[in-house]
Amino acid sequence: GKDSVALFECEGWSAVRSFPVATEDLADLRWSPDSAVLCVIDTVLQYQVLFYSPDGVCLHTYRPYDHALGVKSFCWSPGGRYLALGSFDEKVRLLNHLTWRRIAEVDHPSDVRASDFPDAVCYVEPPDSTSGALADNGDGNALAVAGPPGGQKRQAAGPAGYVATRPPLTVPTMPPSLELVASPRQGVGLLQWSAAGRFLASRSDVMPCALWIWDASTFGLHAVLLQQQPVTAIAWHPRHELLAVCSGTAKLFLWSPGGCRTAPMPGESNFRVSEMEWSPTGGALLLLDRERFCMCFLAGDGEDPAAADAGSQAA
Repeated sequence: GKDSVALFECEGWSAVRSFPVATEDLADLRWSPDSAVLCVIDTVLQYQVLFYSPDGVCLHTYRPYDHALGVKSFCWSPGGRYLALGSFDEKVRLLNHLTWRRIAEVDHPSDVRASDFPDAVCYVEPPDSTSGALADNGDGNALAVAGPPGGQKRQAAGPAGYVATRPPLTVPTMPPSLELVASPRQGVGLLQWSAAGRFLASRSDVMPCALWIWDASTFGLHAVLLQQQPVTAIAWHPRHELLAVCSGTAKLFLWSPGGCRTAPMPGESNFRVSEMEWSPTGGALLLLDRERFCMCFLAGDGEDPAAADAGSQAA
């Protein structure tokens, strides 16, 4: 049958209206932050995004190409000015809220070149990363030491901490796989805006160990985090420009514009962080593995959150 959308009043759950949508097979939908626009995503088999008003009027249809896989992830910016679309062609497209036209498009290259991303900082997790040391963002002397042949400048943050580098950087890739029809290993599978809408974090599923952080003011690449294990989940702090990252290991990774750090789980070496969520005020971070959870608290609120000490309490 024809796809349709039904709207309900939250108080009492009475039906408000129902209207048809011009999709082949509706895959997902999401309100804009101000509830003025409903974004509708069509089947993964074609790239089609439709925008509807609450009374069912189609405001715009966005189709950048035909005859190829479509949208894999999408999210509104906090103020609703932008919609970020992650697709199976490894690109993120940014649409504005006035005309619903594309205003930016970025790729996830396996070779991060200085000529393409002159302002980017690359944070690399060494194989034996267990320290809570902070890797500087490059404003100071952290990038002033010349590295081995290859042109990179690098400086270890401390014993087994992140290593901050400038491009070039080669990101390991995995061959695309379409075996899992529901979620094939291809495309941009993770997108999330920071609380103030200043940054957008993304992950390409063919480069699962890399997390890309884009500056929304220029939509240029601000930073790349290269982990030893695939990134499984991320969570932006609700008040600060602080990003928590986990990769199914016994460590929590924190990024802010001031730098990166690794926070191991004290006394819980077999605790594998797979999911996480901040409390509404950002005072605590809930970490989960398969069978347990852990509460993480950041000291020094009001300072640079990435430089704060992290403590945890398992339950």
